[in-house]
Amino acid sequence: MKKPGQIDLKVMMILLGAGALLVRFLFSLNPYITESIYSRGIFLGIRFCLDNTIGKLPIPLIYLLVLLLILFAVKMIAKWRRARKDKTRKKSSIKVLFFKGLLYCAAFLGAAVFLFYFLWAFNYDRLPIEAHLKIKPEALDIDEIRQEAKLAFQMVVDARESIPGVKHIGNNALDNRYLPKDLENQIRESLEAVLKSMGYPVVGRVRVKKLWPGGLLMRFGTSGFYLPFTGEAYISANLTPVEIPFDVAHEMAHGYGFSQEGTCNFLAYLACILSQDPFIKYSGSLVYFSHISADLYRASLGEYRELIKKLPAGIIADRVKEYRNWQRYQGWLMDISQKVYDTYLKTQGVREGIKSYDRLVVLTAAWRRAGGLK
Repeated sequence: MKKPGQIDLKVMMILLGAGALLVRFLFSLNPYITESIYSRGIFLGIRFCLDNTIGKLPIPLIYLLVLLLILFAVKMIAKWRRARKDKTRKKSSIKVLFFKGLLYCAAFLGAAVFLFYFLWAFNYDRLPIEAHLKIKPEALDIDEIRQEAKLAFQMVVDARESIPGVKHIGNNALDNRYLPKDLENQIRESLEAVLKSMGYPVVGRVRVKKLWPGGLLMRFGTSGFYLPFTGEAYISANLTPVEIPFDVAHEMAHGYGFSQEGTCNFLAYLACILSQDPFIKYSGSLVYFSHISADLYRASLGEYRELIKKLPAGIIADRVKEYRNWQRYQGWLMDISQKVYDTYLKTQGVREGIKSYDRLVVLTAAWRRAGGLK
């Protein structure tokens, strides 16, 4: 029984959700305030608390979260069915129960919206990384694309050749034996070094875990995601070995407070190529080469074909293996999910939507011009 003047918990949850949306609007008006108050303040405290409590659990917390949601849904459905079968209830009481159900749903949504923004998503309105680094990412002209493609080509070739034992497999694609055993720790160490060199505070210890069944995420057209409610990131267990280091770095960058996909690609690339491990370096180099070669394809098809002809057979094998792996999961579900995610990104203020992933090249080129990459 509520005391006089006591606010119902469900109403409070709805108000918290509405309040989070209001704060989001206010933060969007000034990214400098968001950066100082939330991204470099409140969020760091959240990161510390998550990583030193539930973040220490060995299992992916998303499984526990899904189980709790299923149990809650079953309980609510069972309660509704009992009410429907109870013939002593009047129609008016059934209607009351229906509206109570709507209130529960609204309260659940309000709590989810509040936690989503409070735990992480206010970072969508933080100061863009290019403003912090004082660089100007601009579309590359054909000469700049050629130059970047040339650099990327040599880097990816050198990186693969430097992997110990790679000559033993000839022209075959790399397999799991080349993955570092302490991959997550190496990525974290490299990414944190990159962030610190840029002047970003680093707090916590973001975890990235494999998610099973492995093909589930890929059927939705994604290789991984960061979940604010658990403070963990997840990658598909069915990725090819060469994809894994870059994707781990990308999702880990989300966990350190960066929401923009292009920014996380940029940070992941730097974390990979600055790593001491040749396989990790190769993973980042191959992703960048794929992006810049796609730009070259659009700018000059003939030059693109000449560049691809020069690729060593081993690199081609890695690319083909990745392509065929993703082809297994192509379908209507992937098409729909991509459109939904594109809409979601745009509602969060990312104008380019899903195309924001492609900002990797312009950010890298701008950072190189500013002297950040030697």
